[in-house]
Amino acid sequence: MRRGGRWQQLVSSPNPAGLMLRRILVLGTATVAIGLMLASMALPSPDGTTPSEWVGLVDIYFRFAFLVLVGGLAAVGALIAIRRSDHPIGWLFLAAAPLTAISSFGTNLAALVVDAGSEPQFATSIVIWLATWAFTPAIAILVFLVPLVFPTGRFLSHRWRGLAWFITFGFALAVIVTAFRAGSSDAAAGLPNPFGIPALTPIFDVIDFLLVVTVLPTVVPVVVSIYLRYRRGGPVERQQLRWFLYPASLTATAFAAALTDAPLEIIGFISWPTAIGSLALVPLAIGVAILRHRLFEIDRIASRTMTYSLVTAVLVGVYLTAVLMLQFFLAPLTGDSSPLIVAASTLLVAVLVRPVLRRVQAVIDRRFNRSRYDGEVTIRALASHLRDVTDLNHVADVLTQSAISALAPSTVSVWLRPTQADR
Repeated sequence: MRRGGRWQQLVSSPNPAGLMLRRILVLGTATVAIGLMLASMALPSPDGTTPSEWVGLVDIYFRFAFLVLVGGLAAVGALIAIRRSDHPIGWLFLAAAPLTAISSFGTNLAALVVDAGSEPQFATSIVIWLATWAFTPAIAILVFLVPLVFPTGRFLSHRWRGLAWFITFGFALAVIVTAFRAGSSDAAAGLPNPFGIPALTPIFDVIDFLLVVTVLPTVVPVVVSIYLRYRRGGPVERQQLRWFLYPASLTATAFAAALTDAPLEIIGFISWPTAIGSLALVPLAIGVAILRHRLFEIDRIASRTMTYSLVTAVLVGVYLTAVLMLQFFLAPLTGDSSPLIVAASTLLVAVLVRPVLRRVQAVIDRRFNRSRYDGEVTIRALASHLRDVTDLNHVADVLTQSAISALAPSTVSVWLRPTQADR
């Protein structure tokens, strides 16, 4: 029996006993993960107030972001594992969900213990200790392993399987180092590690350095594997990859913004929770891609997102420019804080909304959304229209209009082969 055969037979068994066992395992794991996150939401905040009385919105925003992430992982993982039990991504999501949940719950619990100024109980210490390293394997799953097997559930070749084993071994070492390093960590809110071994600190420092220079750069071949899949894949596989790449790029942008020092306090307030919450878009998109539900809608979603983002940016720029210009010219007459300036700028933006939206949407649709039309509907309508047409010029006109409406090309022409009478 090949490696992993028994496990695959267990989770893929079509008999009622195997199906029941699989559902219990899947739903039990998802319930534990979501239950931990709900418990994390219910914990009092460090200042001693209940969640309904939170004054620090950052705290509740972070907890809600992790709830969205864990809920997405658990729900999509359960759905894939039940409907496509032979696909590893469902099981990977189900592994990442409770790991992320225990990380969030333990971190919030540690902050509460430190704020209370008391020594944690043994069970509390265990939960906090788990939280210090639980998110590390979750990162390995979501950032490294899932992209290597998406969307087919298989590696490109045995070489890529070797890369996955190398990444798994590296992150396993990282878990060991984090779990038994003496001292405290941010996840434990400064509490000492109850299982830390001070004598191993020099060895752990060397392992940390080796992991940074060997394991973290493997994100490059992971990206290369996605590129190779897209290049070699058929139309369906490419569309599945686009479902993954679109939310992944949004998430990467959110994390890049969070890592950048924001000049405005409101951006700094929402950047990290938004980045964490945006991670939930990736499992949701992967679920759509694997289960192939409305698979070819990604072009419409992407084009609409780009359209409204560009329109928002343009209108904000127009508004700020109008305020500055009107303030420069009218300030000597009306004062710096005249409501007339704000009213005029707002009126200008309101007038420009629809024309700017139409123009930007036309450009985006032409460039990025050419598959938004249903090809089969277009062909059926064309066949029905041409069924009784005998005039060749009229046929050419109909073909031209159908191509323009379906593909929005920059240029279109119809070539007609000359007949014997024309020669």
